[in-house]
Amino acid sequence: MNTEDEKMQRESRTKRIGFRVTVATAALLAGCAATGTHPNEMSAAAHEQAAQGEDREAEAHQKQFREEGWSTGSGGCSTYCFDTWSNPSSEHAKEAKKHRVIAEQHRKASEALRKAEERSCVGIPQRDRDVSPFLHVGDISRVERVSEERASGTYEVEFSRVPGLDAQAMQRLLDCHIARNAVVGQEPAGMESCPLVPTGVEASVEPRGTGILVRIEVVGKESAAQVRAAVDNIEGHLRDENAG
Repeated sequence: MNTEDEKMQRESRTKRIGFRVTVATAALLAGCAATGTHPNEMSAAAHEQAAQGEDREAEAHQKQFREEGWSTGSGGCSTYCFDTWSNPSSEHAKEAKKHRVIAEQHRKASEALRKAEERSCVGIPQRDRDVSPFLHVGDISRVERVSEERASGTYEVEFSRVPGLDAQAMQRLLDCHIARNAVVGQEPAGMESCPLVPTGVEASVEPRGTGILVRIEVVGKESAAQVRAAVDNIEGHLRDENAG
């Protein structure tokens, strides 16, 4: 591997690490996040839906809160008026506040994902953002399952020479798709053959002869199953192409 290739791979690794750090930092800035509110735990759209659900929960609790409470000696309040006796509805105020905080955490997570997509997709034409490079089966020359476990996997997909697309451009395109999939959701229509859709996927690129080798690594039981299914689809399309 020549010096230029090594430099490109170092830049690629740095960029992927930077993407993860940026998103993780955004989550930390949101404070002590509730379960499910980390940016990478769901898509931006799902975070926004979750925030709306938390808003509804907060509103429902707020409606049950009576600010005036009960006076001493009336209702459930005896001589000693602890808050839970003098105003039993105060727990609803606390619940409303909790749900509003979680809603805000989901919104910050969604914003972090959308900003990450903007940074990763700078200079990428819209049609190349919308169509996965793995759907261009006619440009794929080889697929190899390097390792395949129940909760992880490593795959290599080799592309033939594509005019105008070198290894660096391919890496930018893959990074854009990973960031974009995190925004639009984990099952965008027509992307069954794209192994970049699930969470927990990383893709690196290196030149291979006149073509480009893409190495895909995935961790997580559900994500690994999705990537395997995508690779199955790619291989099926390749067999159809060769049979034709």
